[in-house]
Amino acid sequence: MRLETMVGGERLAVSRNMSRTGLLMAAATLLEVGAPVKITYRGAAEGTAERTIAGRIVRFETNTDDPDGLWPYMVAVEFSDPLPEEP
Repeated sequence: MRLETMVGGERLAVSRNMSRTGLLMAAATLLEVGAPVKITYRGAAEGTAERTIAGRIVRFETNTDDPDGLWPYMVAVEFSDPLPEEP
């Protein structure tokens, strides 16, 4: 997925889990709690359209599973509006 911040531009991240109201992802760079973000992602099913949703960072911490690796941080994002229910 792509994560876009107002300061610093676009970054890549890896989703760990996602709900209708937010997501937890692993990231490679420092991010600030409270910062507004736009998340662009594609669903797991083949042919799924790309979607973008706005939110804000509500938690930022060291990724204890990969502190010195490619994805050393965990970032929690709360969506501005819940995702719609999928049929």
